[in-house]
Amino acid sequence: MSEGMKKLVGFAIFGALIVAGIVGSDASDDSAVTRNAAPSWDTLTVGGSSDIPPKDGEVESEKGGDCCDKTLAMLGELITKVDALAQQQDTLAQQVAGLNVNQGNGDPTQEEVEQLLRDSNCSWSDDHWDCRSINGSAIPLGSNFSGSNLAGALFSMVDLTGVNFSGANLAGARFEGYSTVLMGADFTGANLAGTDFSNSQTEGAIGLP
Repeated sequence: MSEGMKKLVGFAIFGALIVAGIVGSDASDDSAVTRNAAPSWDTLTVGGSSDIPPKDGEVESEKGGDCCDKTLAMLGELITKVDALAQQQDTLAQQVAGLNVNQGNGDPTQEEVEQLLRDSNCSWSDDHWDCRSINGSAIPLGSNFSGSNLAGALFSMVDLTGVNFSGANLAGARFEGYSTVLMGADFTGANLAGTDFSNSQTEGAIGLP
């Protein structure tokens, strides 16, 4: 679970405890007042019953109890939803981590890497590979570019989730655009001299300085 998710769960639980404490305190105070307060003349009738409607304060107290119950219920639902989101996040992280595991043994040949780039609708232009979503480029999740030469390559607004760049030559490469996702991408041991990650989503990437 990410730190942000842990904090959200903590805040929700803290809020629930505060509300529960307030409700318990109110209940104790009300019972003490009921035991100690002397009966007023206008509430006494023959036989110990009264047809006088409850006072405004008493009605508000009942409404307040209902309100607190609803608040507690809402907090409980929030905690349940947050927990479900945390489980989904953990599952996604495990799936991303498993992408590189299923890529076979060893590094692909440069020819295999270049064929994968062509199949992904990337183009060779001005001595570098150009992969942009506006040109239809789409890199398969978990692709293996380990040990390859991708110097000067451009990856713009493409999803590179789980892609293996470990040991690759990425000198002068560019990863541009907010929609360029690098979650789980592995840059361990890669040559990142002059590599530009401007505005890309590097959260969850592995091996970045």
